[in-house]
Amino acid sequence: MRIAVSDSFYEVFDFQNWYPNPATEIGEIDRVVYEFDPPAGNRFEVSLDARTGPGQLGGKESYTAQLLSETGDVLVSIDFDTLVMP
Repeated sequence: MRIAVSDSFYEVFDFQNWYPNPATEIGEIDRVVYEFDPPAGNRFEVSLDARTGPGQLGGKESYTAQLLSETGDVLVSIDFDTLVMP
């Protein structure tokens, strides 16, 4: 399971960890690609532990996340927004 996330996503948050942890992490020009071990069944769930840092409140930002094939082709792409508020 390979997931790519816009690298600018990490500028807004004080990133802590992924659950489960990825097996590999590769930084590319405008995204970070994570490879996760296959799930035990048919369902894969991932969560992110992050918080805002001092001075990082306010503003709406847009990002992209992609599910990638083994060869790096984009299988699914989603755009999402975050809004950080006090």
